[in-house]
Amino acid sequence: MTPPPVDDLFADYAGPAVPGASVVVIRDGRVILRRAYGMADLERHVAASPATDYRLASVTKQFTAMAVMLLVRDGELRYDQSILDILPELPPAARPVTVRHLLNHTSGLPDYEDLIPDTQTAQVSDRDVLGLLARKDTLYFPPGTQYRYSNSGYVLLGLIVERVSGVRFQEFLRRRIFAPLAMTASVAHVEGADTVPHRAYGYTPGPDGFRPTDQSVTSATLGDGGVYTSVEDLVRWDAALYDDGSWTRRPCGSRRPRPRCPAERRRSTGSAGSWTPTAGCGAGGIPARPAASGTPSSASPTAASP
Repeated sequence: MTPPPVDDLFADYAGPAVPGASVVVIRDGRVILRRAYGMADLERHVAASPATDYRLASVTKQFTAMAVMLLVRDGELRYDQSILDILPELPPAARPVTVRHLLNHTSGLPDYEDLIPDTQTAQVSDRDVLGLLARKDTLYFPPGTQYRYSNSGYVLLGLIVERVSGVRFQEFLRRRIFAPLAMTASVAHVEGADTVPHRAYGYTPGPDGFRPTDQSVTSATLGDGGVYTSVEDLVRWDAALYDDGSWTRRPCGSRRPRPRCPAERRRSTGSAGSWTPTAGCGAGGIPARPAASGTPSSASPTAASP
């Protein structure tokens, strides 16, 4: 059976009064089709294009996972580290939960969406999610025993990236992923703090046409769904997953003292210390540093396995 032409597949998105879509087809590393349909912004009559920035929602999670993998590669984080080491605000029930569990959706953490009060009207932030989870000292199941898709886990991963790196999650993505790959249209969006170029807006169909429904109470969290990007930037991202990985290397001399998380500060009996990088670089241009106990040193990211 011959598959339908791409234009037929996107027929429902075409036209000057319909929320649109952008599409790119890559074959063997080469773009063989790049098109757009309908409108990015119905109110302002802006047509969609391959440069249009869409909110990725849960497709954001691949970038959050890569940020974590970069920190593991840097020797700053371990996959099998308890998340309470980094987020001590969480309750005792979260002690067995590791970074790997969050990555693989096997943590058993409660869904934060179910913890938001019905009367909530303001958008919740990643820190709000941490507060909600801090007050819920239960898990759905022992970590690692079941799979349950978790937005909570990826919000926490975004916060872990912040705590470990010492910079905001959105800035870490910019410095370590988007800027090295020339993904200039990509941003982990924080309203009022940045601009989304060529932004597409969301709508819901109704009896009187399409009504704007671009944002909800949960649309402002970053780690689980806050990245905006275009199909043109996704072409660059796709290519980066198959290259030599040189873009993942942190340049020599860029290392800065790592801020201690609250749990570390409490355990310290002396001054708020920080490690000192050695003179030279490790493999791949990464400043050399003794690996944490039980953690092998590595020159490339390693995917977290179940």
